[in-house]
Amino acid sequence: MEGICIAIGMLGAGVGTYSILTPAKAVASSQEGLPARADVALSGFAAWPPVRAAAALPSVSAVSQEVRRRLAEMDVHASPDACDAAVVLSVPASFAVGALLSGSAVGGGVLALLMAGSLPALAQTARRRAREAVVQEMPQVLRSLASALGSGKTLAQAISFVGTHATGRAAAEFSRASLELKCGMSASDALEGLAGRLDAPGARLLVGALVISQRTGSPLESLLARTAQLVERQEELERTLRVKTAQARLSVRVVCTMPLVMVGILSLGSPEFRQGLATPIGLACVLVALVMDGVALLVVRRLMKGVL
Repeated sequence: MEGICIAIGMLGAGVGTYSILTPAKAVASSQEGLPARADVALSGFAAWPPVRAAAALPSVSAVSQEVRRRLAEMDVHASPDACDAAVVLSVPASFAVGALLSGSAVGGGVLALLMAGSLPALAQTARRRAREAVVQEMPQVLRSLASALGSGKTLAQAISFVGTHATGRAAAEFSRASLELKCGMSASDALEGLAGRLDAPGARLLVGALVISQRTGSPLESLLARTAQLVERQEELERTLRVKTAQARLSVRVVCTMPLVMVGILSLGSPEFRQGLATPIGLACVLVALVMDGVALLVVRRLMKGVL
């Protein structure tokens, strides 16, 4: 049975490699090379119903968006479908690699479970970094808004100005709101959607102030400038808090991840551990230990809410 599982895993990895390396008709020219062929092959995998269903999970979607953003920073184009498929296929690929290294389906299964279990943690890390990036961009956004409104621009023109001249994720959301306004959406609906997508402190208050200003004509330059200073101050305090609690956060991560790492290493390198893990008692012991580790992590996160 283990030999069959290993063969299936290796066959899947081989098929994926062949699909990526085989020239595709959708590739415009041979100069685009492997990334374009990989994008086409992964997009084909994304059309499969199981892959599409797994890609709809919030954790998979968040990790896929982070992968695409990192690739874009390296000037590598990747479609959303290709990134979704890559994240989903990382789990069976981990099974194939683990089974190949350990010579056992148990090792492949453990590595695949660890990979699947790490996706929520990676997604949470991606969301936290995205929020931190938006918070750092908000002072620039607020000052750009104040400058645009102070120069006599309308609300739609000010939003377009921010989307054009600012940089980062916040600027992209303002560009989207500007496009929605140009397409005929009302200002209140466009700003409400902006507040929902912009995960930053005071985003809804900012939207409310912009809507009131549009209706009443009240000036917002001084308010936006003062808000930019407050956001900068809050970001400095959060940075100081992260520095002060760095040692505690590192300790929590090491203590919580060490059991998972040890299980993975032993599953790959120790035949005796795999034999014990294949028994009901051994599997139950490992599952109980993992559940206790998860409960401890939840308790620590509750005690250190907003710090981890």
